Amino acid sequence: MRLGDETRVRWGGMIVTALLMMALMLPLMPIAVVESADYRDHIRDARLWAEAGMSLQAANRPHFLFHALTIGAHTVLPDWNAAGSAVIVIIAGVTGAIVYALLRPAIGTQSRLRGDALAVVGALALMLIAPVTLFTWAERNLYFGYIPAHVYHNPTQNVLKPFALLFFVCALRVYLTPQPPLRARRGGVERSETGVRLGWGVRSVALTFVIGLCATLAKPSFSICLLPALGAVTLYRLYRRQPINWLLLIFGVGAPVALVLAWQYFFHRSGMGGFALDPFRVMDFLSPGTWHWKFVMSILFPAAVYLAYWRQARSQLDLNLAWLAFGASTAYLYFLNEPRDFTSANFWWSAQICIFVLLVISTIFFVRQLRAQQRWTWEAAVCALLLALHVASGVLWYVAQYDAAGFYAWW
Repeated sequence: MRLGDETRVRWGGMIVTALLMMALMLPLMPIAVVESADYRDHIRDARLWAEAGMSLQAANRPHFLFHALTIGAHTVLPDWNAAGSAVIVIIAGVTGAIVYALLRPAIGTQSRLRGDALAVVGALALMLIAPVTLFTWAERNLYFGYIPAHVYHNPTQNVLKPFALLFFVCALRVYLTPQPPLRARRGGVERSETGVRLGWGVRSVALTFVIGLCATLAKPSFSICLLPALGAVTLYRLYRRQPINWLLLIFGVGAPVALVLAWQYFFHRSGMGGFALDPFRVMDFLSPGTWHWKFVMSILFPAAVYLAYWRQARSQLDLNLAWLAFGASTAYLYFLNEPRDFTSANFWWSAQICIFVLLVISTIFFVRQLRAQQRWTWEAAVCALLLALHVASGVLWYVAQYDAAGFYAWW
């Protein structure tokens, strides 16, 4: 296959996935901007910020990427609700395209069109996936107590998704050092035997810095989990005397997060923020007596994949980094709260974005194992069944957003 054909296939699949995701999100937005208090508040704050001149001192939120994008969209769309909706619809398409781009190489397959179709379906499934909620369908409980990968009522969480995925991929490059023999080395870029492009120059660091800046300004929920995960991996690699790209780690990954978190800390220096150690109080409030097994229902597929392919999984850098980030997020969720208003459950956002990344990476790993085995085993069948249950629950969660009884009717 010629390089040009491969490029068209890759971009073609990404465009199809993006358009389908935008088509799924578009009819939800009129409901969300009317019913969701989060949308109303954030769109209002975008308008107020624009009227105040968009200075950092006038910013109403410490995480203002959605607001900045909405103000930009407002230059084209005069209605503020339409501008905010357009941002979320486009972001959903971009996120779906990124998931497709990550999943497509793992699928392989001799048939180009079949591989593209499977990647599109897989990407859409991951963009709808949810905890296995079938045991609480009769109670109309699909949200409280679970750790969902997707929410439809919060704009800043949705804006975070594409940048979190990209930031995670960039962070992996801190440790993915190329091994000789090299195919080519040109302009600060090396290419390993596998053909994976690894950047080591200033451009690579600058790109990672910008992505990290966007991810943290969208919502710091993912960055505060990724950094401790990277710290654990770095300590392990130092112990094993394995190479680390310190330039990328410090200036590409660490610097943007540190800068934004420092600014956000001073933004809240009035004392209204902060957190306290208070184990399980938040989840006991959200789902008294049931959050324990709902946690298990939230991670059934990724946990099953890791256990089923333990020998391969324990050496997979991307999979283990995703688990470490999710572990940090669950530590925040289950052990910390905000004394000023613990019912806001703001650390829940961290667990939600980290489970999304974990589900994407676990699915890619699972697909790779299926290709390597070239046959179905009982372990693979169990994992596939659990994945199907997650997706079915996600489809119900999506459909529930249209409930005439209200946007929050299935919480």
